[in-house]
Amino acid sequence: MDRTRQARDLARRVLDALGRRLDADGVARLLDGTDAAIARAREAVADHGGDRARRLLEQAIERQRGARRAFDAGDLRRAVALTRDARDLARRAGREATGEMP
Repeated sequence: MDRTRQARDLARRVLDALGRRLDADGVARLLDGTDAAIARAREAVADHGGDRARRLLEQAIERQRGARRAFDAGDLRRAVALTRDARDLARRAGREATGEMP
């Protein structure tokens, strides 16, 4: 199972466990944390990244845009799932760019 699917499955399990305790402030913090992860990955990719790292970063950015749209629409569960996917992709992009092992 790839890491993206693992992260998505984990996010779903966490959300199921949280039930209605999911709140907009907590989701906003998750989104902000993912924005920071994307910014770090962007720097690494700009300095050292190849085509694969750039593609991963582009995917992360697109997922994060989707997360923001879901958040704005009030779909907090979807926002969390998408932002976690985006964060995972950003981390993978950074590792790919710097040659770090997962």
